[in-house]
Amino acid sequence: MIYGYVNGLQYDTPVEIWGWDLSMAKLLPPICLVNKQLWVEASTFFIEKNVLDVCTDARDMSGWLHSFPDNEGYAAVRKLKLSSELSYEEYSGSYGVEYEPDNLELVARCPNIRNIKLKYRLRNFGWSSEKREKLEDSELDRIWSDLRLSVLFDCKNLEQVKLRYIITSIEHNDGGSYAEDLAERRRGPTPEAVDVMEGIKNLLERGFTERGMNVSVENTSHNILLDLWEEFG
Repeated sequence: MIYGYVNGLQYDTPVEIWGWDLSMAKLLPPICLVNKQLWVEASTFFIEKNVLDVCTDARDMSGWLHSFPDNEGYAAVRKLKLSSELSYEEYSGSYGVEYEPDNLELVARCPNIRNIKLKYRLRNFGWSSEKREKLEDSELDRIWSDLRLSVLFDCKNLEQVKLRYIITSIEHNDGGSYAEDLAERRRGPTPEAVDVMEGIKNLLERGFTERGMNVSVENTSHNILLDLWEEFG
């Protein structure tokens, strides 16, 4: 009866986990807080049935899951969302990854994880004729290493990986106006962004195949500036 009640407390959207506001009283259904036994049994059941969206770093989330006995908190996680930022520094010609190292360490601690959605914010990826149109293999290897996605190969129960790319900035063509740049961007993601997206997807698919893992890998992208163009243009 208790599990039937908790099973009905599934949200249409992910349960958001904010590092600075990880309050069980806000996160869990009240029934999970009745006593210690229900806290463990009902809470882990609730975790198993919902998507956990780690909106900031995962340290507090990891600490909370670690508080369950016998690693039951980690074992209950089935669906997880994490975010990072990938930027291209125009003047130095280098790439940088901004993320919390505990995020993917959290993934490694969840032996039963089935679905994971990784959201990357792509910043300062240009496409103008001044820039090369193809990402070098060595650069892709560096990005792959920095993102530490090889952790996913250890998740033996994994079934699906969704990669979500948010493009947030724009660079001007020489002599072009801001509006002209936006119009060009209506064609889709920048070449550099496409190379990163497809390169990471291919590396994941190849790694899963080599290990005999049947994991679906999906790419999606969203350009915030195009939305502004369509709304005000």
